[in-house]
Amino acid sequence: MCQISFTIQYADADGDTLQAAEGKYRLATSTGAWTSFVIDINDPKTPDITVLGDYDLEVRIQDTGNLWSDWYASSFKVSSDCAS
Repeated sequence: MCQISFTIQYADADGDTLQAAEGKYRLATSTGAWTSFVIDINDPKTPDITVLGDYDLEVRIQDTGNLWSDWYASSFKVSSDCAS
C-alpha cells in the first residue's frame, strides 16, 4: 500500500487562510467514478492505494471565507516500491 505526499500551494488575494482541502483520484485509464478523500492540510497525502499504475489526481481548497476553489488537476504513479 502506498500513500503519495504532495504539496498544496496557496495564495489568497484578500488575505483569507487555508481552511480545508479535499481530493479525488482514479486510475488514469479509467472513465469511471473518482475516489474522494479529505486532505489533512498539515500533511497532505493520498489515502493508501493498493493498485499499481498511473493516477489522475484533483484537489480543491476552501479558505476562511468558505469559498471553494476550482479543482486543480495533477497526476502521480504508484509503483511496486511505492515511489511516486
